[in-house]
Amino acid sequence: MAVTAGCCSGGDLFTCDRLGGCSITDLGDVDTTTTAPSPGDILVWDGSQWVPGPPGGATVVGGETSTSVTNVTGGGTEDDPYVVTNDVKVAGGDNAMDVRDGLYVPKHYFDALHLQATSVAGLVPFDEVVTPGSGRTDLVELTTQFANPSPDLPMRVVLEASLNHGQFGMRSPGLAAVIYTRVEVTGAVETAQEVHQRILDGRSGPQEIDIMGSTRKHAFTIPPGGIINLRLLGQMNLITYTGSADINELNHRLAIWGGTTF
Repeated sequence: MAVTAGCCSGGDLFTCDRLGGCSITDLGDVDTTTTAPSPGDILVWDGSQWVPGPPGGATVVGGETSTSVTNVTGGGTEDDPYVVTNDVKVAGGDNAMDVRDGLYVPKHYFDALHLQATSVAGLVPFDEVVTPGSGRTDLVELTTQFANPSPDLPMRVVLEASLNHGQFGMRSPGLAAVIYTRVEVTGAVETAQEVHQRILDGRSGPQEIDIMGSTRKHAFTIPPGGIINLRLLGQMNLITYTGSADINELNHRLAIWGGTTF
């Protein structure tokens, strides 16, 4: 049989001399030119043909998931080993930070806010502050907002309402009053907190009271990206007033602080 094609064409027989001039790539199912072999490679089957590849073991390949990308470089030989690296995908670019050598954790947000209002300053008769028997009356009001800056993490906060330092001078009996600090929360969270002090004078002689006030805390959670409206109120209810009494320095305060968690 004469060979009419390929490196052995032109003769009637396959002889060692003729085969010596052939390359293995001349075989129909072998391809060593698309990817050139490296020292130590063998022929491996890629599903359609034989191509150069490392001997033994599995070929290391990269990949991608919804949270990371795995990259593979190198030829897998002793002189050119595989190098595998991983890139973490940071969703949105604002909900994680690299804390050390590619270790990503969610950002931790912390914030605090303080608001204070003075409803009485200086020595003022009680009945000039509130009309006796008129019920709970607003003396001062301040408003502000507080936000959870994280788009993905809830923020746990503590709200503190305080009534600070009141001085009262009573020079005749028959005084009954209640003073308040009230904080109302609306928006992403609906809640309220308040503290109060009661002053009652039933004695016939003059007296003086100096209070440092009271404080109460309330904890709640602001959802991701949520904004709350804070309304600070100083209030008084002058229940009875039959004589002479005055009030000096009455402060109303709110503080709120908190942070997101990992």
